[in-house]
Amino acid sequence: ASVIRLQQNYELFKTNQKKNIEDMISAEAQYCVFNCPMCYSSLSEAVKMKEIHPLMMHELCQIAIGEKKLGK
Repeated sequence: ASVIRLQQNYELFKTNQKKNIEDMISAEAQYCVFNCPMCYSSLSEAVKMKEIHPLMMHELCQIAIGEKKLGK
């Protein structure tokens, strides 16, 4: 979605962002893990507003090896 936003196609960006979040809600997601910092930047606040906790992949790895605790 971020690449679309950078291309200044804001309508398509908003449509894709909405679909992504609706998918998360319909799947009853509690967490959303991002690989891409740009995706995190463009979606994390919207995800939080739907009470879904955003994580970057490195944070998930830190949780898996016990360096960080999983929190909401």
